[in-house]
Amino acid sequence: MTTQFIIADDHPIFVKGITDIINEQQLGEVISCASTGRELLQKLNSCQANFIILDINMPELNGLEAAEKIKSLYPDIPILVVSMNEDYSTIEKLRQIGVNGFIPKSFENEDLQNAIRKILDKQSYFPEGYDGENFRKKQLSQREIEIIQLIIQGNSSREIAEQLNLSIFTVDTHRKNIGRKTGAKTPLQLSKLNLNAEA
Repeated sequence: MTTQFIIADDHPIFVKGITDIINEQQLGEVISCASTGRELLQKLNSCQANFIILDINMPELNGLEAAEKIKSLYPDIPILVVSMNEDYSTIEKLRQIGVNGFIPKSFENEDLQNAIRKILDKQSYFPEGYDGENFRKKQLSQREIEIIQLIIQGNSSREIAEQLNLSIFTVDTHRKNIGRKTGAKTPLQLSKLNLNAEA
């Protein structure tokens, strides 16, 4: 059976690029496109698509919300997310929803082909370096690692600011970024990152 794709992205040039790769590599047929998450859901009701390629940053209904709805309504249709959102918490959310694969928008043609073929072979596809502890650690700056270690030791934002000669505002901004990148919400969760291990 021919794989019938629907691509959801609000950038026509990007949609054309993916369509060209699918056609050139004879991976299937792009039968429909959508520029919003809401439009994607509407088109899924009327077309025979059996593979979805989806961006996260879209108007009306973003990719995360759309993927969650699709997985509840059409659990057997595989979803490949292609996005500039590469932080750990986003990718972890995609896994929890049941998305079948992810590649960054900076992908090489071969990445897209491999992702589609693996997913069609009933496997998930998350590129090397986008999995588990190593991915979380690679995202962290040296300053963020310093702050994590001080948090684990029980220091407050004020104490960290004094030790590193930073403003409290700067420390709090780092703490927010650390939470976004790692998904950790408590010092105990941060301690489990094992930052001293090789990334």
